[in-house]
Amino acid sequence: TFHQGAPTSAAIIIQQLQLGRPLSLKEALMSELNLSVHCSLRCDFPEGVRALLIDKDQSPQWSPASITELNKELVESYFTPLWSKEDHPFSGWR
Repeated sequence: TFHQGAPTSAAIIIQQLQLGRPLSLKEALMSELNLSVHCSLRCDFPEGVRALLIDKDQSPQWSPASITELNKELVESYFTPLWSKEDHPFSGWR
């Protein structure tokens, strides 16, 4: 299933594993929420839903289409904070 998914998702998973090692549970959950929102706002998530659940054609048109078309800036953009630490929905957690 890893190879069938979006190339961007594969790169995000690798980056997430590297960045997540030193995080506390709270920091990891804050990062996960941020990443989840970024993913839902980009075109690959709705395209995957379309190909798997709506049209059921099993032929998603990923953007970019291959791992060789990815660039570092695109992958890193998924990790850009959507909230400040003070405004994050989990900021009150201990």
